[in-house]
Amino acid sequence: MAGPTENDQALHPDVDLTDERWRERVRAVWFAEVPPDMAERAVQWITEKWGDPPPACPFCGTNSWAVGERLVVEQGWATDSVRPMLPITCDNCGHIVHIAAPKAGLVGPQEPPQ
Repeated sequence: MAGPTENDQALHPDVDLTDERWRERVRAVWFAEVPPDMAERAVQWITEKWGDPPPACPFCGTNSWAVGERLVVEQGWATDSVRPMLPITCDNCGHIVHIAAPKAGLVGPQEPPQ
C-alpha cells in the first residue's frame, strides 16, 4: 500500500497517516477480495433489501448494478474504527453505492475478511 499523499494529509490534518497501526488496519480490509460465496450473499441481501428488479440509479435511471470485486474501507478518524464497505456500481454511469459489509452480514463488525 502506498503511503499517504500530501493531499491525504491535508484532508485529515489531525490524523498521523504515517502511523503504521492505522496503515495495517486499512491494508487488511482495503485489499480484501470478495470471494464468490460473499458476492452471492451480497446479491441475495441486496435483492431482499432493494427488490427485484433493483431500483434505478438515481443519476442515469438504469437499473443494472455490479457487485464490487474488493471491499473498501471507511476509516473513522475520531473513533479509530474501520468499517468494511462493499461497492455496488451502476453498469451504465459508474455511480457507486457503498453497502456496510457488517450490516449485510458479509463480515463481522470490525472483522477484516480472510
